[in-house]
Order: sequence, then C-alpha cells, then structure tokens
Amino acid sequence: MCYSKIDLGSLLNNASSEMKPINKNKSEPVVYILDDEISVRDSLRLLIESTGRMVKCFDSATSFLSNINQEQPGCLILDIWMPGMTGLEVQNELTRKGIFIPTIFISGLTTIPLLHWHLGLAQSIF
Repeated sequence: MCYSKIDLGSLLNNASSEMKPINKNKSEPVVYILDDEISVRDSLRLLIESTGRMVKCFDSATSFLSNINQEQPGCLILDIWMPGMTGLEVQNELTRKGIFIPTIFISGLTTIPLLHWHLGLAQSIF
C-alpha cells in the first residue's frame, strides 16, 4: 500500500486565497467528494465535517460536473475507478472546461504499477 500525508487545511486555505467568490454566502471553502461507493463518501464526509469543513458529496461524475460551483473555493477528493467516467476522465473534463481545483485521487483498487501509470497520465493533463 502507498500512503501520503495530506494537509487538507493548507490545501483549502490555498484554494481559498487564489479564488474570489462572487457571492459572500459561498465564500466558505468546500470539499467535494466524488466516489461511487456510499460507504467511502459517508466516511470521508463524517471525517471532514468533524473538522468544521463544508462537504458536498456526489456519486457520479455527471452529477458532480453539473453541480460544481467554479466561484466557490475548495478541493476535490476523486475516486480513480468509477463506472461511467473515471477519475482521470473527470479531471480531463474539468480542465477542458477551464475549472482548476486542487484534487486528491483515491482508489481502493490500485496496484503500484497501475498507480504509476495513472500518475503519468495525470501529469500529462497539466
């Protein structure tokens, strides 16, 4: 298994300082969670909400892409393997639309060689 320490607070603070919301009511940074497994979404939601952060969960790429608010600062926790559209395809679509959001990729099905392959693809997106 591969683990990384991620400072979610710093990630959200950086996103908040770089993006200027139009509506003051939407200025609080949001953590978007996009995963097709309800247990993963709920666990992450509970954990992140316990830190006082706003969380919005989505079970499909289509739902997320039609509801993301570009004007609201935040970050995205994104499952690599989902039915329909993969996490990398979601990232490509966000980039195509000009939406740049800090993204944390997660997966319960990734092997080390597959992870290296995905990271190589992700680096080519930017």
